Amino acid sequence: MKAIILARVSTKEQAEENQSIPAQTGRLTEYVHRKGLELLQVFEIAESSTKDSRKKFEKILEVIKNSKEPLALVVETVDRLQRSFKESVVLDDLRKQGKLEIHFVRELLPKCMTRSCENTKLNSLILRNKSKSIAQPMKIII
Repeated sequence: MKAIILARVSTKEQAEENQSIPAQTGRLTEYVHRKGLELLQVFEIAESSTKDSRKKFEKILEVIKNSKEPLALVVETVDRLQRSFKESVVLDDLRKQGKLEIHFVRELLPKCMTRSCENTKLNSLILRNKSKSIAQPMKIII
């Protein structure tokens, strides 16, 4: 399976700490190689996930939508990916269509981000968080 890496920081402090884009990219690249995935593209983004317009993130979605084969989106943690209810719906639709697997490397959840884990404890947690997401950022998405 081909993989897209997403490394993102939203604050200057994150960029300077262990969450810097180069630090994330290094860890994510190691994960991709360890899992036998083929690295397709790396996206490095310095922006808040709560912005209304996220052009680089939208580019990632376009790559996934236009792919003729399923892709793995590899990201360190849920909050590095997104916090918006709108984006969670889009990502979930792509997952259900079999176009996307989401690998949260530091959350240790990659197997539960595929189409085959509809009836897990994690899925229950996700559904609960979806119902809360209008009032607060989502902690877990699919």
